[in-house]
Amino acid sequence: GFWDLAVAPDQKTVAAAAWPGNIGIYDVANHHLVRLLRGYTRESRGRQLRLAFSPDGRTLTAWGGVTNLLCWNTQTWQPVTNEFNFAVAHLQTWNGGISSVAYSPNGSLLAVGNVQGQVALWDRRTRQVRHVSDFSEETGTISSLYPMVFSPDSQRLVIGFHSGTAALTVLDVAQPEHVVF
Repeated sequence: GFWDLAVAPDQKTVAAAAWPGNIGIYDVANHHLVRLLRGYTRESRGRQLRLAFSPDGRTLTAWGGVTNLLCWNTQTWQPVTNEFNFAVAHLQTWNGGISSVAYSPNGSLLAVGNVQGQVALWDRRTRQVRHVSDFSEETGTISSLYPMVFSPDSQRLVIGFHSGTAALTVLDVAQPEHVVF
């Protein structure tokens, strides 16, 4: 089965990640595979990938494992220099793989969640970690973060997680230490 799916902002393309880390690029209108990308490195083969299109649709980003991060130009489908190299060093301090990735609609932030219940907000302009929230400390029972999505105005981040039952929390992006819900 598929590990993750992402729809391009123009809604004409779907990216689908599957074993062993390949990414199929599908044309929605014609219902066919147009390209197959290798979404893994030797170290990350077989790890689940998370996919996200940038809000402008120019970049497809794939995260897998702890430090596997790949980006492609969606016009040429060629690999691009990774704009998130600054994030990889921080990710290496985490004790678990990436479980969710989300761009803010205005394109200014990237949220990354891991299987240990942590969420990091990266400022794409300054290339700095803006904030890290650790939900495992609050509940002590989170088994994994799952979907994350920003509100249309990029002011809130909604996070789904599992702690015995499904649960949601909402962060105020301006004050991420303040949990809204």
